[in-house]
Amino acid sequence: MPASLWGRAEAVRSLLRDLGDASAPLVFGIVSSSVFTGHSGLRDTFLLAVVALVGASAVALVVGRRTYPHDVAPATRLEPER
Repeated sequence: MPASLWGRAEAVRSLLRDLGDASAPLVFGIVSSSVFTGHSGLRDTFLLAVVALVGASAVALVVGRRTYPHDVAPATRLEPER
């Protein structure tokens, strides 16, 4: 990404994140009322979200463990010796 576009890219990223944050309660309500029925609809929706969160965390951990050494190497080279 060219340095001249960093501000614009950050604005787009912030907008997308804010839209996701703002729509989360609506999505939870829609899923709990249309996918799951009965008294336990909201509970089942939260359990589904927890399963998705654990899955996403596992994927992030696997990818992070693979790319971490490559990401840290440039920062280590720039660190002054003590």
